[in-house]
Amino acid sequence: MDVVLLLVFFIVAIATLWLVEPSLYLSPLRNALGKPTFKKGLYPHIEYEFPEHLILTEYRLEIKKELISLLLDGKSFPIKAMKVSPKGKKADSRHQFILMTGGRWLEENCKLCPFTSSMIHDIPGVVSAQFSVLSPGMELELQPGKGKDRLCYHLPLIVPRLGHCKYQVGDSIGNWRSGEAILFHDSNSYCASNLSDEFRILLCLQIERPRSTATVENPLPSKALLNLSEILPGESKNPSFF
Repeated sequence: MDVVLLLVFFIVAIATLWLVEPSLYLSPLRNALGKPTFKKGLYPHIEYEFPEHLILTEYRLEIKKELISLLLDGKSFPIKAMKVSPKGKKADSRHQFILMTGGRWLEENCKLCPFTSSMIHDIPGVVSAQFSVLSPGMELELQPGKGKDRLCYHLPLIVPRLGHCKYQVGDSIGNWRSGEAILFHDSNSYCASNLSDEFRILLCLQIERPRSTATVENPLPSKALLNLSEILPGESKNPSFF
């Protein structure tokens, strides 16, 4: 009788975990078996699946300062030249500042963003990293999910103050808010819109799975242990692109 009760308790516990947060036990199981697991919509607890999220959000303002410096330069990332795109069009290359693509670092771009590049450098599994711009008035078509076993991490750095800037991941719809990241599996469909008169800029990462356990205790890699005052410029009081 005790064995039966124990079995029933175990089944109820597993069912409860499935309803509340499947990634808590599916991720270890996936790693043990070497099989991918997919989640529909957003991960409600990003730090369980991507612990480095805690580090990136802690140093978000430093990353933002570096981004603002890049924008104020106006040459490497000419945001003012980005025209309002017609509805339903994808953002073209002018709307991205790529640090890594296909697992390959773009050294010239990384030199312009030493702090951000250093933060990303030691994150295991990263295959893509970029600043992504959604211009005023732009709406992206709903893109179907892909078959690759990857996580997509989007950290908002500059968000329109008056709202009207949304995303859709699978059936999950939300508003972009500065500093509030989202994480989803690449198998989900995705689209975004910016119906404001301001720009929206994200730090976007793609991370392959399965991935090794992150070392959160040492948040900054050696290259990032530079004097922040030397590599991070002060923010402009009234940047024209906000």
